[in-house]
Amino acid sequence: MRKILLLITIGIFSSCEFKVQSGKIADNSLKMESSEIQNKFPEKNGFVNDFENVFTSEQINILEKTVNDYENKLGREIYIITTANTYGFENYDKLMSAFFQNWNVGKLPEQNGLIILMSKENRKFAITAGLEAQNYLTDEKINKVIGMNVIPKLKKNDFYAGTKSAVEEMIKLWK
Repeated sequence: MRKILLLITIGIFSSCEFKVQSGKIADNSLKMESSEIQNKFPEKNGFVNDFENVFTSEQINILEKTVNDYENKLGREIYIITTANTYGFENYDKLMSAFFQNWNVGKLPEQNGLIILMSKENRKFAITAGLEAQNYLTDEKINKVIGMNVIPKLKKNDFYAGTKSAVEEMIKLWK
């Protein structure tokens, strides 16, 4: 089965061309493109996976506590991923689909998960919701959060503040 991922580009800002996207995962049925990619795909390490080393250990602990407390309270998962590597996928859309499938984000069959993906090096920021999360987190709501809360912080190269704000606003909307 094919993974359908709707991504709406809501802004390209400043001279650094940081691309910001929101979108939704239609299902978790993406098949890995090859066993080679699957072997190279990263293992998750909690809810915050800073493969690009963007955050300090203190910032990771704060983000991890926030999303872990939320998951314990409502059973909904929010994964924060920083990576410059697409792990063999042709674009970030397919990469986010692969994260949903390989990490079982949102626990099948509920698909009540959310991924916040950022690449500092490649100037990308995206929020992608699983099927159940789409009932609460519409593209309009996600775009508003990104436009009002995330973009201003990313323009200042404050990646932690932008990511933290995205997490906090998603939690407020997803109750």
